[in-house]
Amino acid sequence: MLWGMIFIYLLLFLLYLKFVKNQQFILQVNDNEKAIIERGRKMKICGRGVYILIPFLDKVSKLDLTPKFYDLPRIIIKTKDAKIGIDTTFGFKIKDVNKAYKNPNWQIAAVEKAKSLLVENLSNVKFSEIDVKEVENNIRDVLEKMADEHGYELLKFKVLGFVVLEKSKSKSLEQKKQKKVSKIP
Repeated sequence: MLWGMIFIYLLLFLLYLKFVKNQQFILQVNDNEKAIIERGRKMKICGRGVYILIPFLDKVSKLDLTPKFYDLPRIIIKTKDAKIGIDTTFGFKIKDVNKAYKNPNWQIAAVEKAKSLLVENLSNVKFSEIDVKEVENNIRDVLEKMADEHGYELLKFKVLGFVVLEKSKSKSLEQKKQKKVSKIP
């Protein structure tokens, strides 16, 4: 009888550790955060404060509202006369918590969009003809619309610099080489 009670208490204690201990009963939200508490189909957005949760029913997600800035990896683009590397930076913050919660990977899509726009804007231009401000403005306009649709605010998109990785040979040199090759019997 005693061993049976010890076994039951031990089993209850292990179940407590497994299920209840891992659950959060109290949620604290700081100034720079918003919390989304989902209970079934209902969703509540909570600001700064302390909240009591119902274990097993409430699902909690926190969103950080502080502005985020990233230096993007160097983007390599082949222009008409050179192969260049472009260094850019990108900054955003959450504007609409509800939209941002539904689009958590917006940043990845924005980075890919920025890369494709850079390629699109620069691949048909000579390196000497690149207008950095015009390229920045074109990309910023597209990213601002994209950010707004997904609940974010674009704070910054800036081209930090260009690096010439490889210059293409001029056509005259290539034509001279072709003429020499064609003259050889």
